[in-house]
Amino acid sequence: MNKLIKDFEIKIDPKTSAAYVRLTNSKISKTENLGELLNADLDAAGQLVGLEVLDIESLKEIGESAGNLGLSKGDIQAILSELEAQI
Repeated sequence: MNKLIKDFEIKIDPKTSAAYVRLTNSKISKTENLGELLNADLDAAGQLVGLEVLDIESLKEIGESAGNLGLSKGDIQAILSELEAQI
């Protein structure tokens, strides 16, 4: 995924300090655990559909893990900026 993601949706659960970043409307086929704080939802082709952030206070790990999924630095920065703005 080399192009900048322009539209994404973030839902935050303030009770659990968790968030979900929905990148596409594709059907989720599987979820991969990317560490203690992050899960990636993938479609049937293995493309990233969304990220489940289990602790939004730990944004550094999110950025590192998302980079390993092929997101551009611009995508990661946009997602992290929006998460920080909503905290």
